[in-house]
Amino acid sequence: MSRIGNKAINLPSGVSIDVKDGVVHVKGKLGSLTTPLVETTEIEVNDGKAQVLSAPEKSSLRLKSGKVKARHGLMRALLNNMITGVSVGFTKELEFHGIGYKVAVMGKEMKLDVGYSNPRIHPIPEGIKAEVVKGAKVPTLKLFSIDKELVGKVASEVRKHRTPDSYKGKGIRYKGEVVRLKAGKSK
Repeated sequence: MSRIGNKAINLPSGVSIDVKDGVVHVKGKLGSLTTPLVETTEIEVNDGKAQVLSAPEKSSLRLKSGKVKARHGLMRALLNNMITGVSVGFTKELEFHGIGYKVAVMGKEMKLDVGYSNPRIHPIPEGIKAEVVKGAKVPTLKLFSIDKELVGKVASEVRKHRTPDSYKGKGIRYKGEVVRLKAGKSK
């Protein structure tokens, strides 16, 4: 058995789990999420705890035990992320380091001034809330969503507009990211 997959997940109040036709539905105070049930697993809910059980006999494929263990841990991690998302949510913060670097949120778009001759316009997808943090030392963009995968994907797409430079440290960084600077030319 998977070590991660064996851990039970505590359900916060107001969160419900429903499995129908191989699809897991999780509802909470912030919204609802769905994901397909991993083929070799089952979900059991008892006394405010959710448990992911391994069921290799359900598989139509002949899988080795290592793959069954991996899928067991995967389903547990996906379920835990869904439960956390609908009860608390996920945030990512991006810092804009560089002279004249700034960000603005305008409706369903972000305007990124990151050293190019024209500002970069990045759309805000459905399910993401973006806001500029006021009073920060450097311009900071805060992204919020109930879907961990979506908020991580959007944050990486925004970061790709200007990845951190390894010589001057300019660019878009995740909050708390440390950029190791290389030495310049020696005289």
